[in-house]
Amino acid sequence: MPSPPFPLHIVFVDTLADDLRRALDIAGRPDRVAEFVDNLSLGPIDPPDPRDRLDWMTKSLGATGLEAQRPGWLARIDAFWQAVEAAPALVVWTARWSALELAGFLEFVWRLDGRPCAVADTSEARSSNGVDDDSGSDPLVLSSSLLSAERIVGAGFLKRSAPLTGDGREQCIAQWRRLRSENAPLRVVTPARRLVSAPTTHYDAALLDAAAPNWRKVARVVGQAMADEPFDLWRQFFLQSRVRALVDGGALEARGNLGRMRFSEVRLPGADVVEA
Repeated sequence: MPSPPFPLHIVFVDTLADDLRRALDIAGRPDRVAEFVDNLSLGPIDPPDPRDRLDWMTKSLGATGLEAQRPGWLARIDAFWQAVEAAPALVVWTARWSALELAGFLEFVWRLDGRPCAVADTSEARSSNGVDDDSGSDPLVLSSSLLSAERIVGAGFLKRSAPLTGDGREQCIAQWRRLRSENAPLRVVTPARRLVSAPTTHYDAALLDAAAPNWRKVARVVGQAMADEPFDLWRQFFLQSRVRALVDGGALEARGNLGRMRFSEVRLPGADVVEA
């Protein structure tokens, strides 16, 4: 009897792609890994054309730094879908706490058009440094990107994938159809692990929480506000634009060039604070 084909593993964050390749190496498996580099939790998704979203980021948010990356980025997306089409079998990795991963997963299922695939759901993984099972009281891992190669192998994630059922597929398609029809500027995850549409102001409270009465680098404020998601250049540009909007609206004070996070600072308005 011939052996089953080695699958192509689908991931939505680059750090997981690197660790998964190392994990497959450790396990002695020749499976390949393909990374979907688009972030469908941001920008228009009806249709989910990466060119439209890049135009939106550039025009609406002033994210001109993405223009230089446009050709290579679009080429990687095209190559990803070509690899998916040619793969004999598919395993898709996702964490239902991550808007980036969940949005990518829903688009992937939508594009499969009924083709079989297996799902490696890391939503119940915990942040323990051990390599045993995932029982215990450690915090849940909010993104697959936080799983090391050793953790992937030791905790048995390479053996945990399960076929996507017909009911599961239909639920994914219905959810993505609804989100596409809403075509909101953001998609975020609820405590019930549902992806929902959100307005541009969704992260404003987190940005204000990260600010203080004393001056803080914009890079620090943005980094703290996006701490629950894997790093993504699109989200960084989006949060930078929200900092500018909060400054324009008087909710923050600023000094320096807000177009350069490490060379600008913000603070909550009010009396001057004597800094140490």
